[in-house]
Amino acid sequence: MPPHRASTTNKGKYHDNTRPDPALSFPLGVAAATATAENEEYSKEHHVKTLTRTPEWHTNIVIGPLGRRTTLTLPSSTRVDEHLHRNYPTIRRANAKLLSQREIVLGDRCCTNGRILNVLQGEMAHAVPSQTDVITSDEATTCHILAMRSMTVECGVLGSLAHLDCAAYECDLRAMLYEHVSHHAAVLLLPGKKVTVDVHIMGGFDDEDELSIEISEHLLRCLAKFVEEPMLACRLDVRLRTCAISKLNDIGTECPIGRGLAMDLASGEVFLSTVHPDAAGPALDLRSCRIYGDCYDHLSLVHTSNQSAIVVNPFRFREVENIDLLLELNDRTMLNVISTSPKVEKSNFCSNVRRNLKFLKNRDWREVFGTLCNRPVLFTRHQEDILYSDSCVPELSCLSGSLNKWMKV
Repeated sequence: MPPHRASTTNKGKYHDNTRPDPALSFPLGVAAATATAENEEYSKEHHVKTLTRTPEWHTNIVIGPLGRRTTLTLPSSTRVDEHLHRNYPTIRRANAKLLSQREIVLGDRCCTNGRILNVLQGEMAHAVPSQTDVITSDEATTCHILAMRSMTVECGVLGSLAHLDCAAYECDLRAMLYEHVSHHAAVLLLPGKKVTVDVHIMGGFDDEDELSIEISEHLLRCLAKFVEEPMLACRLDVRLRTCAISKLNDIGTECPIGRGLAMDLASGEVFLSTVHPDAAGPALDLRSCRIYGDCYDHLSLVHTSNQSAIVVNPFRFREVENIDLLLELNDRTMLNVISTSPKVEKSNFCSNVRRNLKFLKNRDWREVFGTLCNRPVLFTRHQEDILYSDSCVPELSCLSGSLNKWMKV
């Protein structure tokens, strides 16, 4: 499920699919929303905003083969998704190849996808091929999924992936690139040596509130800014390989084509994906509830190349007002009150939201992270590739799904 804060526009901090309406701060607001939603002619006020655009920007982001040195220009007067489609045939072809693929169900017993690392909304992860075969994230509507991969003979492959639910996280995005500098440090000590980082972005659609394009613009401009910083400019060549964002990821009826993106670490191939429950990973409720926490202003780093474990760092649960009223809402009302994209949510959206709210209602953060909120919850693969936890909370100590043995692709 994708908890999503997708933007700073007209709703509070909740799911990519769940951000409750401000009216939820008041009991009467929920009642009014319920009555309105049950009306046959229910209509939702849309706050369409005009994006502030900066002057045309000739960036150092490479498009296509490095030898040709075609670089990305960000427009001043048109949407970035339209600009990409119109002016960069390499991106157009890459998007068409990605979005024409059949969506692969990762972790399905009928498929052999190997070891899977699933990144949830608001999370970021780094991994090497010895830790996982595929790194992935799914259930994105207005959210964007950002994948990076670098490789050198001396230091091998590093893959990174983040699930971005709003136009924010600049420091985390910068750190994501610096992780590739750190991984290839031995190579970068050589005079004149640079490392290529391949970037793939997918997410959003042509939504009426323009939440998607806000994230698209912010993300590309952040990357363009980073690659001009001296410490990165002399070390990395950032190459945009795929950019299926906003309108470029829309079927033409305000509905996303791709909701999940996966990257094979060994080959660098990216493909559309959805994650089977058996492979979704540990502590889904706990990790999803971070959007209701006191630290939801940055991406949560859940996996690194130096530690083969999924780590849930401590946070305090934030009280959700009127949680009982929220749990009583019917599906139609819950979609319109909580989701940023109620018309395109999957059928399991409301059940996922209710499960997370019940977890918040019945759990105290002290039981999970200790009275001082200083005890991370750690999950790791053992030799049989079964995820386990050393947490004292029974719900978190259970195996995450029944897919115990993963075979290499």
